[in-house]
Amino acid sequence: MKEVGMIEKKGIFNSIKTFFVNLFSKEKNNKNIEEKQTEKNEFKKEIVVPKDEEKERLLQLQKKFREGNLTPAEITDDEIDKLCSLYDEQIKELKEKIEMNKEKVEKYRKQAIET
Repeated sequence: MKEVGMIEKKGIFNSIKTFFVNLFSKEKNNKNIEEKQTEKNEFKKEIVVPKDEEKERLLQLQKKFREGNLTPAEITDDEIDKLCSLYDEQIKELKEKIEMNKEKVEKYRKQAIET
């Protein structure tokens, strides 16, 4: 049963009109989406994260030390202390990641038991 306010319009002209309305509205939406994407990309390009040159240098020292290209006699006591703190920081981050992974595994294990 049709409601009073709803009159169904049929015909070739109405079909053509509907086609163009849909076509142009999609183009407008696509243009809006593209504009938003370019704005996001420009914003991302504007964000500059300053590099921590000291940390980069310490990571290079760490790499050389692990490869055996650097001996403790070749670096200063201050650099050794900084390397030790770098190792401590890395260990802390790894422990946090391990805990997060343990929690995920426990969650999946509980879900597997329930099903």
